[in-house]
Amino acid sequence: MSCDLRALHNESRFDGNLRVFSVGCEEIDRMIAFRNWLRLHEEDCRIYENAKRKLAAWIWKHVQNYADAK
Repeated sequence: MSCDLRALHNESRFDGNLRVFSVGCEEIDRMIAFRNWLRLHEEDCRIYENAKRKLAAWIWKHVQNYADAK
């Protein structure tokens, strides 16, 4: 089943992202499993956090390039 993902980004009003998926999208389980893994594995969580912070400091022509780099 294909996934329809829409993200809401508005840094001035929200401190997070809203993701909306189509019903039955496999991406939901994948994202939850990854979140749960990071919650249980502190070292991996720190590694991922550091990578995201480094990437967030870059100037990206397209936001998707940042997402792909993660």
